[in-house]
Amino acid sequence: MKKPTMIIGKKQIILAGMTLILGLAVYINYAVSTSDGKIKATDVVKSQSVNYGDAQLVSTDSTSDYFAQARIDRMNSRDEAVETLKNIMKNSSKDN
Repeated sequence: MKKPTMIIGKKQIILAGMTLILGLAVYINYAVSTSDGKIKATDVVKSQSVNYGDAQLVSTDSTSDYFAQARIDRMNSRDEAVETLKNIMKNSSKDN
């Protein structure tokens, strides 16, 4: 029967080093995030009663105009491209 040997190998050294680095990173994060021994406070919630799912009134005038204008611009550019292609096809047939 073999006796277990307690030899420290490369894997154990790498594992110990990575564990030490992780612990150091956690400590540095904790030290930087606290000031004067207190945890940094976040913004205070002003409204305690929130009804999720309630509709909020928003203005839709600017968005509907934007999308309508974008659609018109896209149609105009496509029409110009089709016209250009038709002219190219017409001129290429005359050259032959």
